[in-house]
Parts: sequence; C-alpha cells; structure tokens
Amino acid sequence: MRVAERAEPDPPPAADPYGAREGDDGLTAALAQASDTDRELLLLAYWDDLSRSDIATVLGISVGAVDTRLHRARQRLRQRLAAANPHQDPADPAKEKDHAER
Repeated sequence: MRVAERAEPDPPPAADPYGAREGDDGLTAALAQASDTDRELLLLAYWDDLSRSDIATVLGISVGAVDTRLHRARQRLRQRLAAANPHQDPADPAKEKDHAER
C-alpha cells in the first residue's frame, strides 16, 4: 500500500528534542538539566559524533579547551544520572576514553 492510499496518516512522533527512548535511564532529564554550554558540547560529541578537533572548530576554541570542558560536562552529567539512578553501575571509563581520544 502506498502512503498516499492510507486512510489516516501515521501520528507524529512524540516531541523529544534529545531523541531519548523508553528506558533511557534519565538521560533526557539529565541533559535537560545541564547548562546550555554543557548540553551543546555533549550533543556535539555524542549525538553528532564529532571529533575533538571538529568540536573545537565549531565552538571556536582550542582542542585543549574541548578536552577540559567535555571532561567537566561528563562529570556533571554523570552526577545527575547517579542522583537519578542510585542503584545503577557507573559508566565504563574506557568507553569515554576511546571517544575522547578521537
């Protein structure tokens, strides 16, 4: 069946600016609570999957500043997630290191 032949269109997806899904363990809420600066940096790194040098170019800062800001933003995000999910295991630091080395 073609889309034009359907009696009713599919309902629009629920509004979710961060693309979170059921079972996201509070990530959406933690991102919403983050400062605009932290949220932008985290989304560039993990949503847009940009390298440190690409993030530096986008933000007009040095790669060293990206490293420092990203480290601090992850710490603050981790604290928010831990507060929301006190019984969950902490994030795997090796995974973060792999991404930070790009």
